[in-house]
Amino acid sequence: MLRFTRKHNPPAVNKEGTDASVVLSSNSKEDLEVSRNRLILFLLANALTIACFALFHRFTPDVDLQSDLSFSGVVCLVTLETILLMLPALIFVVVSSAFLGGAWMRLAIPWSVLVSAIYFIDFALLVFLREHLFSSSFAGLLVAVGPFLHQYITWELLGLAIALVVVWLIMQSVLWWIAKVMSRRSKQEGNQLSRPKAIVLLFVACLPIVGAVLPALLNWERTQSEILTVADRHPVTVLGVWSATTTPQLSAESEAALQGSVAMLSNASIPRSIVQRYQRLRISIDETNEVGNSKSLPDIVIVVSECFRADVMTQKSTPRLFERSRRGLRMTKHVSSGNSSNLGFFGVMFGLDAHLFSYADQMPVGILQVLEQVGYETGFFGRAGFDTFSMETFCSSDRFGHCHFSPITQSVTSDKLAVEEAVEFFDRTGDYETDVNKPRIAVVYVYSPHEWYHEEQDDVHSLDDVPRDFRSSSRSKEDFRRFLNSIHFMDRVIDPLFNERRIAFVTGDHGESFGEDGRIMHGSALSEVQTRVACVGFGPGIPDRSVDSWTSHVDLLPTVLQAIGAKASDKTLFQGTSLLEPVPSERIITCRSISSRSQLLLSNSQLKDAFGYVGFFDWGQFTLAPGAWVDSIGDAVESSSGEASWDDSVVMRDWLNQTMDSKFANLGSDPEEGLRQTILSDDPKVVLESIRLINLLGEKRSMFQAELQQCLAFPDERVRDAAFKVLHTLARSSRT
Repeated sequence: MLRFTRKHNPPAVNKEGTDASVVLSSNSKEDLEVSRNRLILFLLANALTIACFALFHRFTPDVDLQSDLSFSGVVCLVTLETILLMLPALIFVVVSSAFLGGAWMRLAIPWSVLVSAIYFIDFALLVFLREHLFSSSFAGLLVAVGPFLHQYITWELLGLAIALVVVWLIMQSVLWWIAKVMSRRSKQEGNQLSRPKAIVLLFVACLPIVGAVLPALLNWERTQSEILTVADRHPVTVLGVWSATTTPQLSAESEAALQGSVAMLSNASIPRSIVQRYQRLRISIDETNEVGNSKSLPDIVIVVSECFRADVMTQKSTPRLFERSRRGLRMTKHVSSGNSSNLGFFGVMFGLDAHLFSYADQMPVGILQVLEQVGYETGFFGRAGFDTFSMETFCSSDRFGHCHFSPITQSVTSDKLAVEEAVEFFDRTGDYETDVNKPRIAVVYVYSPHEWYHEEQDDVHSLDDVPRDFRSSSRSKEDFRRFLNSIHFMDRVIDPLFNERRIAFVTGDHGESFGEDGRIMHGSALSEVQTRVACVGFGPGIPDRSVDSWTSHVDLLPTVLQAIGAKASDKTLFQGTSLLEPVPSERIITCRSISSRSQLLLSNSQLKDAFGYVGFFDWGQFTLAPGAWVDSIGDAVESSSGEASWDDSVVMRDWLNQTMDSKFANLGSDPEEGLRQTILSDDPKVVLESIRLINLLGEKRSMFQAELQQCLAFPDERVRDAAFKVLHTLARSSRT
């Protein structure tokens, strides 16, 4: 039998006579240590880079001018904040080097790169929108304007984005190279510190850092306030724990919000009622009115310009419109019905507040329906692309008798074409020639003053025309000068639309921010610059006077009707009031935000020293909650010490009573009785929301077991499932 035996080779020996396996093990350990040190240095280098940028960027005033802490204290605090952001990766590197091996350590690199990228994106949002990346308000804004964002993508913007990404990647490569150089192991052992000495030196180095940071930690309330007000200087705010603004926020589970939601459920039929009333609306002409004689009704033109802020209607920026307005109505405190184009247009076209915008497709367009009833031909002229802005439901060819959409090219060309078509429409020439001489109304949409502020090279304004107090971290004086020029172009291009025999109204769809409220463009806040717009009216039947009370887009339709001598069969349907009559002193108007459920309320009789009041109102989600008084940039004027209550929200309750026929008079009472009624509704949406609210009542849920049992027989499966889950939870809690 053959027997095999294993041959034992002698251990490999190097030239010095040392065991080679020991040498390899030692080298492997050294390589692991070098890799660990390199990764730690890379993480710390990224942290230091972020800290330096946060401390020394020039987008806002210097950090020492904004802080009550010493400069060294701010430096140490910001540095510790950035190290805190890198701390998970630092811990992972140390743990993985000890237990998992070198390959696992490299997973810390994506964390460092990701934190760096997120910080700079968050910083850009802070500068341009006063929002954090990980905030509910930015999420709401993104959902609202996301479908429109491609409208703003240009080759210049793409080039800038690519350039910034390249710079950022180069920065990451440089930091990795620096970490690699610094982590090289010295060949001279004598140059290395022993561990005890290193610990002593580290302790000594930390003493001044702790001393500098200690005042910030001991006075934490002051430090937290500083982090809130100077968020762009504190990288830790990227976590989204601190809000970048003091804008009123909805607390959906507060007692006041619960009471409000129950009130909305109890009145869920109001929108349907308004839709039905609108469908039945009839208009008649008062033959005794000299303007409203049906045989000589005047033509009407309504011009809606993008971003037509109230403060830019001046003798220099809009000389023609300014001169015409001196012989007509001048609304000095006019507010759009929303801070976006679709919400602004809705108020103009329907005479209703924008909280009813989602019902636009169920109603005839008010300004068209009522005027067609008395013989008007209708036309719309503007830039194409209305489906992008959710306005196709009321600005489309199947809504207007004549419709012309200019090609989406440069806005200057589109606006010229739109005005030329509208002039032909009124002159009854070209494609609009007819043997029947009917009065006509045209809505003309001018896009040039929108970002990127297109204008012809008339160069009316210089940088000297930009207000001296113009200060912006996100916009230059050149941007504002171009905006003024685009307004001047708009004034010049629309002038052929007007004559002495034609009623005309000119307004903006919303305002525009150049950093006055810490933001750019519009749609991001209910601030004064984003909501207040210019508005003038002139022509036959329009008096020469100034209206110095708060007015809104919803007032234009009732004003036009009175100007032509028309009467509505349902006088209380429109939520606006004719500006040919004195504006009631107790009247409250509203402006809606596109990015949230917020409503700005402005009262002519408010006693509070504030711009307005922001509350929360939304039919789609049955939201009704109090908010707070805000200043001109949309921030709360007083810090809140607790949840908002209906007792402190008189202006919102007054607005509800004015517009909803006092159906919200019992707002603030216990919600249980209301929920007993709403859960028995035939509307599945109402029942589902009632069940959700019942689930928020905690121990009081057991009061609704009988009603929940009835819901198990509801035709809608979603209702049955929701009711079963609550009943199942109640059964389990009763057993325990």
